[in-house]
Amino acid sequence: MINEILDIASKYVDSAEVYYLENKSTPVNFESNKLKSVETKDISGVALRVIKDGKLGFSSTTDLEPSKFGQLVKFAVEVAEFGTEVDWNFPTNKIESSSIKMKKAPDMEFLVNTGKNLIEYTLKNEPETINGVSLNYNSSREIIMNTNGVSGHRERDAISFSLYSQLIRGNDMLGIYDGSTINSTEINYLELSNRILELLKNSKAIFQVNTKSMPVIFTPKAMNSLLIPIEPALNGNAILKGSSYFTKKLGKKVMDERITIYEDPSQGTNPLHFDDEGTPTTKKSFIEHGILNGFYYDIQTAAEAKTKSTGNGFRGGLSGVSPSLSTLVFEGGDKTFSEMVEGVEEGVIIDQLLGAGQGNTLSGAFSLNIALGFLIEKGKVVGRIKDCMIAGNTFDALNDIKDIEKNGRWISGGTKKLPSVLFNNMNVISKNK
Repeated sequence: MINEILDIASKYVDSAEVYYLENKSTPVNFESNKLKSVETKDISGVALRVIKDGKLGFSSTTDLEPSKFGQLVKFAVEVAEFGTEVDWNFPTNKIESSSIKMKKAPDMEFLVNTGKNLIEYTLKNEPETINGVSLNYNSSREIIMNTNGVSGHRERDAISFSLYSQLIRGNDMLGIYDGSTINSTEINYLELSNRILELLKNSKAIFQVNTKSMPVIFTPKAMNSLLIPIEPALNGNAILKGSSYFTKKLGKKVMDERITIYEDPSQGTNPLHFDDEGTPTTKKSFIEHGILNGFYYDIQTAAEAKTKSTGNGFRGGLSGVSPSLSTLVFEGGDKTFSEMVEGVEEGVIIDQLLGAGQGNTLSGAFSLNIALGFLIEKGKVVGRIKDCMIAGNTFDALNDIKDIEKNGRWISGGTKKLPSVLFNNMNVISKNK
């Protein structure tokens, strides 16, 4: 099929690339402690890019009837007539294929029973909770080929599972979520439930805090929200436009010297040997001991920046290519979470935030509601805080840290490994005072 499309395209264009995607998923959802839905979703299709007379054309389709391939090529050629001018070509390098397949794919019965077990265990320990569970088995296959000889494929099986527990007492409504993604059927639902049960236990006593600047510990979930401005700031396209916070700061200190942030496509639950353009991926350090080392590019932005692609050209389904990260790793420090808590005389822990990403992500400024936070007094967690906000600037905060947790945790679908971080001072704002 792919060779047939390339053969047709090569008659009309200078070079061509075909990206094939096949994705099967089985989402299972529980709401209010009961099974709500079980579905099976399949999608497959191709995306075609062509270069003709120095201009880029694109088209895609989910209709894989061979009789429609000519039309796919025709559309791409027509788009190229008015397309972006390019002075680059598709890759010529060799790429390594990969396969992460489960020995036995989970069936619906397995997913449903896992969800039931997760809810039953949670209710056994916290009978008053109202629980929602989402499980999804996903199997994907991708192929990239071009007329310059590049050919590679990757296959991946994964299960994502999450738990949302709600506890309502009078006017107090508490909601706690967590989840994981793995490449096997060995779902440790007890670990997931126990994490939430521990948070529920610490949430029973409720405290009000006064508006003040104080030490704050961000857990990995909260760090994921805090670091939202980092990825766009490292995007080569933002550097080209001059809209990045890191513009003209290459080689300069931009964060605390203990911070190292890098991408390692070989890690996480979806290791990648090449991006969606067929460029090999590599480990790359963006921030090393606080120094800004570099940015990430796809082929187009790299050409505009007069550099080489970093292997970060990715797609959302069958859409066009844009610069994106495969993973983001925030290197761990030298303290355990308990040690960080014990070192705080008065402060708060933030686990969940509301409104992340809705502020000025370019500048790093934020003002967010604390959905789940805890008060620390004399090195101990004493209870939950309510009706509070946290305000500040991501880039300023990353220059004012006290400690970094030793071991990070993979979150966000297994694409980000983040530790908890203790910040010296952040503005905690009470809505009541």
